Amino acid sequence: MDNNIFLKINNNCDDVKKIIFDYILLSDKSQLNKKYFKDYSVKKYINLFNKVNINTYVRNIIRIDAIFILRTLMENMDSSFKNKRMVYHKKRMILFEYMITLCYNYSSDRCRWYLMRIYEII
Repeated sequence: MDNNIFLKINNNCDDVKKIIFDYILLSDKSQLNKKYFKDYSVKKYINLFNKVNINTYVRNIIRIDAIFILRTLMENMDSSFKNKRMVYHKKRMILFEYMITLCYNYSSDRCRWYLMRIYEII
């Protein structure tokens, strides 16, 4: 959604802002702050696991070292995906091993430390 719309809405009185804000899609509000992102991520990840190749999504998150997005993903991921097996460079591994390997390949230290804390490897 265009940020200019939010600026125009902000110029109105508070009562009008609340009414308009109720009609804005949660997907658009998710880019405003952390609270809306968390609210939207629950809906987003339910659909994401069915539609998108999870390997590509995880690789993109780790490549940019987006720890908040990775943390939200792991909180909303069910155990069947955490134990999912995959092949990476002709080697079979579970999702966690794949993520750690990507963290080393992309030098994503924050993501690597977060994953190691989750799985208590430290």
